[in-house]
Amino acid sequence: LGCRLDNVALAPVLKAADSLLAPAFAGRESAAAADRLHARLRGATLAVLAERMGALLLSTADRTDRLLGLAMDEAGCGYAVLSDMPKTAVLELARWRNANQPAGSRGPAGRVVPERVLARRLKAETPAGLPPVEALDDLLAGLLDGGLSPADLAGRGHAAETVETVWRLVVQAEAGRRRAPLG
Repeated sequence: LGCRLDNVALAPVLKAADSLLAPAFAGRESAAAADRLHARLRGATLAVLAERMGALLLSTADRTDRLLGLAMDEAGCGYAVLSDMPKTAVLELARWRNANQPAGSRGPAGRVVPERVLARRLKAETPAGLPPVEALDDLLAGLLDGGLSPADLAGRGHAAETVETVWRLVVQAEAGRRRAPLG
C-alpha cells in the first residue's frame, strides 16, 4: 500500500508506568487497571505520532463496543471507520478479505488480518453476564434499530436480565460516545 511502517518499542514506557504505580496497586487487584493503562499508553503514543506526522489516527472501535462503552479512551483518534458496523459484521468482513482480493485493490493477496486478531476481537472484553457477540449484536439491533420491546426480545431468545443489563450499559455509555471520534 506504500505505507510507512515504524516499530516503536513501548516496553520501557510500560515498565516505567508499572513501577510508578506499583505502590498504589499494592494489595489491590491491578491486572485490569494495568491492561487499560497499557492500552491508553499505546493510544497516546499513536496519537502523538499521528499528530507529529500530520496523519489521521483511525479508531478500531466497532458499533458494538461503542454502544456498550467498551471502546478504550480514543480521544486522540480522528475518525472511527467501523463505528456503524456491528462486531459480527467487522469479523465477517475481515474473514472475507482474508479469502478474497478485490479487483483493483492495492493490498496484498491472501491473509491480511491475522487469525489471532480476529479471535481477540471476537472475545473482546465484555462485562460478565453478556451473551456471545452474535446474540449481543442481535439484541442491540433489536433495541436500538428495531424498536423491539423486552417481550419481543425474549421471543428472540434473549433473557430479560440480559436485555436490562445491555440497556443499562448503552445508557451509561452515552457520555463516552459523545466524546468519541466521529465515524
